[in-house]
Amino acid sequence: MVTSSAGEKLAALGGKDLAFTSSGVSATEWDGLRNSVTAEQWPLDFEESKEMFLKLKKEHESSPERIEYLENAFRDTGMEAEEFLDGEQEL
Repeated sequence: MVTSSAGEKLAALGGKDLAFTSSGVSATEWDGLRNSVTAEQWPLDFEESKEMFLKLKKEHESSPERIEYLENAFRDTGMEAEEFLDGEQEL
């Protein structure tokens, strides 16, 4: 994500071949996700953590970057989460 002013500065440095498009994603969406997946927010019970992960994954499915962030945060919760994600990627 790049702010408008930073985008203008980067475009000026990069020349005419550099273009930015709006993704429609706001900083609040990233902040919300980041706040939702801090270590202390994950339930201790794996099944509850998995439910939370699947709910958040559905909410953020339009963004591969946010899904990757979510998966990494979930993976950090422990071995069960890692095994679940590894099994999910095999499908």
